[in-house]
Amino acid sequence: MPELAISAEKVGFLIEKARQFDAKEMASDPDSGSNGTDDDMIDVLQDSGADPVVREITGFIRALTADEQIDLVALMRLGRGDGTIEEWKDLRRQAAEGSSGPLPL
Repeated sequence: MPELAISAEKVGFLIEKARQFDAKEMASDPDSGSNGTDDDMIDVLQDSGADPVVREITGFIRALTADEQIDLVALMRLGRGDGTIEEWKDLRRQAAEGSSGPLPL
């Protein structure tokens, strides 16, 4: 198992936030304006374009060190099947080569 610059807690936090964002859907009641209780809180799951979860994820990733960001990208590539754990060094190198600084968000 490779030694990671990013902690399991940070990765877990990002997974949790990504799941919150993934639950969103396009606005189906754009002229809502009524009380959330009256609407059964359905607006909570609608993407308004100014999603605080997106801002939180973006800020969190920008605050990571360069090595943590590289490990994060390599982990995402590993997770989507772009390589195996045996190819970790290559995945990490590719992530580093694809970045000329902080991840563009």
